[in-house]
Amino acid sequence: MDICPCGSTRSYADCCRPVISGERRAETAEQLMRSRYTAYVKKELAWLRESLHPGKRADYDEASSRTWADQAEWHGIEITATEQGGPADETGMVEFIVSFSVNGAQQKHHERSQFQKMNGAWYLS
Repeated sequence: MDICPCGSTRSYADCCRPVISGERRAETAEQLMRSRYTAYVKKELAWLRESLHPGKRADYDEASSRTWADQAEWHGIEITATEQGGPADETGMVEFIVSFSVNGAQQKHHERSQFQKMNGAWYLS
């Protein structure tokens, strides 16, 4: 079984793949964040743009995202906090730490991301 990189311990086919492919929507801001991490690992870069708030897409740098995805060896994501972002919410925050290596040097990326739901779909805002 291909375990999902997002840390859920579920199979990729049952976890993030349906969200990334558009078969189903992320139910929570955290689920969207986990799918975005998985998109880097699986190099599903179209999802990174698609899951951005439509008002932020003009600033998306696909080349930079592709370089990071290609150069990094991904070790995992840890969700450290969430505020709102549930199925009944319209906004949410997810704080996370991503562990990765580039050229053998281990690194961590720590971020607090804001999310917004529009027409039933979550977006990174």
